[in-house]
Amino acid sequence: MRDWLAKRPSYPSAAYAILAVGLSFMVYAPILKNYFWMDDFLIFEMVTNWPLAKFLNVNWAGHLVLVRNAFYAGMYAVVGANPMPYYLVLLVLHGLNVALVFATVRTVTRSAELACLAAAAWGTCPVNEGALGWLAASGNVVVGTTTLIVLYDAVRTLWRQTRVRLARAVLWAALLSAGAQSFGTGLGVAIAAPVMLMWLMDRLTWPGRAVLLCVPVVTVWMYGQDYGQFTGSLASSTLAQANMLFHLQAIGFTDLIRGLGYEPGPADFLAPVDFNSVPLSLASFAVYLIAALVISLWASAVWLSTGRQRRLLVTLAVLALSNYGVIAVGRGYWIESLRQSAIRWAAQARYHYSGTALLAIGLAVVAATLFSQRLVVWARTALAAWLIVFAFLYANTGWRIRHYDAERQRAERVLSRIDSAIRSTPAGEPVITYNEPFPDGPFTAGAASLYVMNRSNRYTPDREVYFVDRYAAAVWDKYPASPLAHVLLPPPYSGLVCTARLPLQSESPTSQRQPLG
Repeated sequence: MRDWLAKRPSYPSAAYAILAVGLSFMVYAPILKNYFWMDDFLIFEMVTNWPLAKFLNVNWAGHLVLVRNAFYAGMYAVVGANPMPYYLVLLVLHGLNVALVFATVRTVTRSAELACLAAAAWGTCPVNEGALGWLAASGNVVVGTTTLIVLYDAVRTLWRQTRVRLARAVLWAALLSAGAQSFGTGLGVAIAAPVMLMWLMDRLTWPGRAVLLCVPVVTVWMYGQDYGQFTGSLASSTLAQANMLFHLQAIGFTDLIRGLGYEPGPADFLAPVDFNSVPLSLASFAVYLIAALVISLWASAVWLSTGRQRRLLVTLAVLALSNYGVIAVGRGYWIESLRQSAIRWAAQARYHYSGTALLAIGLAVVAATLFSQRLVVWARTALAAWLIVFAFLYANTGWRIRHYDAERQRAERVLSRIDSAIRSTPAGEPVITYNEPFPDGPFTAGAASLYVMNRSNRYTPDREVYFVDRYAAAVWDKYPASPLAHVLLPPPYSGLVCTARLPLQSESPTSQRQPLG
């Protein structure tokens, strides 16, 4: 089969790109109303109370997330704990990622219609809410950006037969390394992508190859002892990891193809254990059927294609597998040792953002390869049909973005109580109130944490506000000399003495080491 992909005529594509990005913005603009949830509160507690270097290098559930934490620290320094600017940055990044998907497919297939279909279908997919709508998982959005920039630049360079020199290889290496420091999925890409790029690019210089090979070496080295979680006592069997990997890919395919027509949750994929008494779940059967069909079509496209498009299809498959592979390796232990459901873990939406972007590009190239002779008519018809279906589903589907309104209301209630205590205290006197727990921030030190988080946005610096907490000494140990430690007071019966205007001190050196009460 001839290398037809490089010979197709060029079509005006700006309007199609704007359409894909515009539809994605329309679907996901509501995330600007989102609030913080769960781990977000812990992140803000750390960024406001730890030294910057310690916060940047924190081990987050076994992952190094230096780039994600740098994003938090930089944004917090500018906008504090106002959630909207954070989500605005994520929305802009999502628009950029949709444009990169479009540009990559357009470069390979020379079909603006097919590129628009792939980019818009992925950009509006509900599964992306897992990363876009939750700040703690937003590192996967950054992985999507870094991976797609490298992939688009590599495809454009390959299709133009441009020589890849040292400077471009250094840029690719830096982006892949940044992705590895953003979310777990980027770790797999950083290890696999350099090898696949060297195989994909036939005009890559030797200095460039050497730089790219440094990426997986440096990535593994940076993890140091933390790498033991993948090989030590927490490692799972190959079978458990392969099972998890298959389910991640299968559910990624299913979510992408269904789009707005279906918002799957973990329970929707579960098949009954007793197949003799209860019929197989239709949703579960659909996952396996779609996955088997897509994998078969992908393999057929690899067989039918030649040259660079064959290498690209293989590269996309390997990158998608490596993207999901780290999740499969990291979560395989919990599935195997605790006998948990692989489907429940694989259906977690936060794992799928960057992986489904690679799958969307791959499916577009597969379709272009299989229907090459009728691509112009086929792509235009498919795009028109998808737009009609999208419009109907968007108007009628029950899927809505979760804004975490309950968490916002609870936080506002706590902050309003603090406001009331401040207003009722005469000017010039320190405000002393109690430190109530915050139910949706289980890792935070309660109302005092919310106060410290929001102090730059909400409170004037001329008021001294303190919170009585029987666990004050434990917080002093965890966050010594921090803003949070400064605003916590021990209760009178604790035996600790302090004054509101002086650093907190203890009569006994050992009394600060234990929770009080």
